[in-house]
Amino acid sequence: MKNNINWVKVQNFYDEGHTWREVTKKFGMSMLTLTRYSRNGTFKSRNRSEAMKLSNERFPRKHTEETKKKLSEIRIKFLKENPDKVPYLLNHSSEESYAEKYFNDILKKTNLKYKRYCSVNRYQLDFAFIDKGLDLEIDGDQHYLDKKVIKSDKRRNKYLIKHGWEILRVKWSDYQKLSRSQREDYIHKLINYIEKKEELPILPIINTKNRYDICICGNKKCNKSKQCKECSSKKSRKFDITKEELEELLKSNSYEALGRKFGVSGNAIKKRAKKFKLK
Repeated sequence: MKNNINWVKVQNFYDEGHTWREVTKKFGMSMLTLTRYSRNGTFKSRNRSEAMKLSNERFPRKHTEETKKKLSEIRIKFLKENPDKVPYLLNHSSEESYAEKYFNDILKKTNLKYKRYCSVNRYQLDFAFIDKGLDLEIDGDQHYLDKKVIKSDKRRNKYLIKHGWEILRVKWSDYQKLSRSQREDYIHKLINYIEKKEELPILPIINTKNRYDICICGNKKCNKSKQCKECSSKKSRKFDITKEELEELLKSNSYEALGRKFGVSGNAIKKRAKKFKLK
């Protein structure tokens, strides 16, 4: 039987995602034959995990809306009775992040009353101003980049808003880009909004690309740099000398002597002489 079957074609057909039954039907063989050659290594079959994965992809099981509703109710009930099993808490560090500590230190200096890590149903609030019904969240970039976190936040927001909470989010990475005066202005507006519901604080969008300032020499420099590239390059040089000056000094001084004079090594003088093509 083995000689009458092209097992390379059989294997390729199977590896394309077909089942044993489809293989036997395609090549006109029995299950017993396929099992026999699978055991002796001629035909390589999938393991149980791979088979289940392929089966779920090809024949996905769909729950009815009624079943989905029941599963959702069971899950919500379980999480209410077991708050320590909430996925958010299990997947997040219990330690206070630097961003949260930063804002906590600021809020401590005010007269605002708030509760840290306040639990509302299965959700945890960073800064809960309970008497004002306001939730202040200090968000890392995962809240804007991770699809699962974004989806979770939407469900969270929907629940909290439905139960009378207002959510105010601060994107930490955007806040960090602000200048000192901009940060002070934002914090002032944030505190006023929480206290008196005045102007809603909005973080300005700072474009960090192509931001330049002027160097003391008049050239453009990066806003975070102290000098332009040209000035920085000049400053990094240990000594500045012309070809003629070096040629004249080498007539009566060794490389080491000139190195000591300019505060560099003799090898540095030698390299400069080589650059000027001096012997």
